[in-house]
Amino acid sequence: MTILAIAGFATIAIFAAVVLKYNQGKKAGADILSPVFTLAPATDIKLGSTVSADGLIACPWHRWPVKANVTPGKGSQSEGNAAIKFSGLGWGSWKWKVSAKLQPYQNGRIEEGRIEIELNNPASSDKQRSLVAAISPFESAPLDIGSSQELAVAGSMIKKIISNKLLFILAGIVIGVIIIFLFLMFRRNRKNNYQRAIPAWDVALAEFGKLRIELKGGRLSTDICISKLTDIIRNYLEKRFSLHAPTQTTAEFLEDLKRENSPLGNENRSFLKEFMTAADLVKFAKLPADEAVIENAIIKAEVLVITTRPVESGQQVSGVREKHGNINNIV
Repeated sequence: MTILAIAGFATIAIFAAVVLKYNQGKKAGADILSPVFTLAPATDIKLGSTVSADGLIACPWHRWPVKANVTPGKGSQSEGNAAIKFSGLGWGSWKWKVSAKLQPYQNGRIEEGRIEIELNNPASSDKQRSLVAAISPFESAPLDIGSSQELAVAGSMIKKIISNKLLFILAGIVIGVIIIFLFLMFRRNRKNNYQRAIPAWDVALAEFGKLRIELKGGRLSTDICISKLTDIIRNYLEKRFSLHAPTQTTAEFLEDLKRENSPLGNENRSFLKEFMTAADLVKFAKLPADEAVIENAIIKAEVLVITTRPVESGQQVSGVREKHGNINNIV
C-alpha cells in the first residue's frame, strides 16, 4: 500500500507540474525563434539534383507549426510540399522539423529563397502567427556528362543560343520574304493549272511560324512547344536528307550525324546536339523552359532549314539517296 500511495502521489505531482508548466508557457506568450535552415548536400550540388533544406523549431507546448509555404530562390523550383514532423520533447517545449525539397534548373548561383511557417491558433498572450526563415543561396554545378558528350543541359542551352534583336529582325524579314514567295508561286501555279507538293523546307518554316504564334498566344505550354519543335525538325530532316530522325532516339540520331558523309555542317550539328538533348531534359527530367529559350530555338531551327534547303528555289528536294544509303550531291 505504501508503494502504491507513493506512486500515485508521484503521478499526481508530475501531472500537476506538467499542467503548471503548460499554463505558464501559455500565459507567458514567449516569442518563438525562426529556425535556421541548412542544406543537404551543402556543396557539390548538381543541376537538376534534389537539395533538402531542413530547420528545427522549438515551440512551447501550446504552439506548433501547421503549414510551411516555400518560395524557392531564382534558378530553382520546389519539389512537392514542405514536410513537418515531430522531432523531440523537452521540459515546457517541443521541437518540430520542417523540410523542403528544392531542385536547381540553371547553372551558377541560385538566389536566396524563403519559407513562411504558419503556427496553430495562438492564445491571447501570443503575438506570433507565423515565422519567416531564409533558405541560403547556393551554387549549382553542371551535370557530369563524361567523355560521351551526349548530355547537354538546359542551362548551357540558355547561354549558347543566340539572343539579340538583330537576329529577330532578320528572321522576320526572311519569313516575310518566304511567305511572299509562296504566295506568288501559288498564284502562278493556279494560273497554269499545275499543282505541286510543298517542299519539306517550306512546310517546316510554315510550322515554325504557326508554333511561334501559338507560343506567344499562350495556347500551348512551353514543354508542349519544345516537344512539337523537336518533331518538326526531325520530320524535316527525314524528308530533306532521308535520315531516320523520327524513329531514332536522340543518342542514335546524334551518332548518325557523326558519320563522314553527314549532310549537315558542324554548326548545324552542334545546334541539333544542344537543342535535342536539352529538349530531352525538359520532357523527361521535367526541367522548366521559358518562352525566350523556345523562341531562340525556333529562330535557330529556321536558320538550319534555310541554310540546308536547295539553292535553286524552283527545285524540289525531299532527300537524295544512293543505292547503299549514302547521301551526297545535296545542293
